[in-house]
Amino acid sequence: SPPSDLHSSFKPTYNLTANLMAHVPEETALAIVRSSYAQFEADHRPTASRRSLSEQLAARHRVLEELGYADGWRLLAPGHLLRSLYHESDLLIAQSLAAGIFDDLEPATLTGVLSSFVYEGRRTSRRDHAGAHVSVARSRTLHDHLGQERRDALTDRVSQVKVTA
Repeated sequence: SPPSDLHSSFKPTYNLTANLMAHVPEETALAIVRSSYAQFEADHRPTASRRSLSEQLAARHRVLEELGYADGWRLLAPGHLLRSLYHESDLLIAQSLAAGIFDDLEPATLTGVLSSFVYEGRRTSRRDHAGAHVSVARSRTLHDHLGQERRDALTDRVSQVKVTA
């Protein structure tokens, strides 16, 4: 039988951006992303309407600067925390930690909230999930601070958590 198709799982996350910033100059980071197999695949897709991986990396770098994780191509203290978060919702988790959203939660509630970050539904429909009770005021402030572009990128994970007063 023919070999299965090979697809890259590489994508420029906030964690990857922070780690590249910590280890290589900006020009080298962009060269790494431009020469990746994921970029090769994107360039050869019939519908190549998405932003290039280097544009995605640059956009994430701007977000990190706006949120105080970086100053230019230099990581600040919050950026070093982000380097240790290996998750699709890395920035949401880092922002939640910084905002103190998890600080006053009982262990069982904290477990429930954190499980929402790893939960992957088996159905395609979005239903309300029994979620944790998180301060609405704090989560709304965080929501407003992240801005529309970043909220769109985080919607899938956040929508799985039911926030109540």
